[in-house]
Amino acid sequence: MFGPLLAAFSQATASGRIALELEVTVGALYEGDVLAVGPGGAEVLTAETLVLATGAHDGQAVFEGNDLPGVLSARAAAELVAHGVLIGERVAWCHPEGPTAFGQAFASAARAASATVHAFHGLPRSVHGGTVVEGASFLQSDEEVIYDLDAVVLDLPSSPAYELAVQAGARVRHEARGYVFVADPDGVIAPGGVRGVGELVGTPLDPDAVLAEAARVAG
Repeated sequence: MFGPLLAAFSQATASGRIALELEVTVGALYEGDVLAVGPGGAEVLTAETLVLATGAHDGQAVFEGNDLPGVLSARAAAELVAHGVLIGERVAWCHPEGPTAFGQAFASAARAASATVHAFHGLPRSVHGGTVVEGASFLQSDEEVIYDLDAVVLDLPSSPAYELAVQAGARVRHEARGYVFVADPDGVIAPGGVRGVGELVGTPLDPDAVLAEAARVAG
């Protein structure tokens, strides 16, 4: 589905119509100017159109032992298993607000690799361990149940990486997962026509949604 779009993008970069800069970090916005730092040094860029795709931070949860080795986000777990690294043979997959695309991808791949994945519509009460998870306590039907595990995967709603957009003048409101944007139907999130795309504005990780968003922004 993305083939034609990627081909068109590759042709545009090869012809010079699009300048593609890799390994560049945008550190700040100053009244429409962009401070970018890359292998060649720092430079200030002025863009006619600014589209921010800064992504999102993985969701966090508060419980005893949430910072122990072996407790990680669904995104991190999916990334590891995609590179052939299985985080354990006994895993708790916790999705208190419903599974995300990352969590589903991880669980499917881990089970295909013969791991036992316990799905919980909730969070652990506590996690204990040394260098890896040794046990996790869950409250089930008013009874505390202890599971011996290798890892705990937290599948939580992500929080938009809002910092650059706020520098551009974007308005945000606070939700339990973090700050989210007040955007118009065309995706404009800040004065001057600054647009946000992708996880930054909550676009689903779905090919149709991504293509529709790309067409809307390009138009």
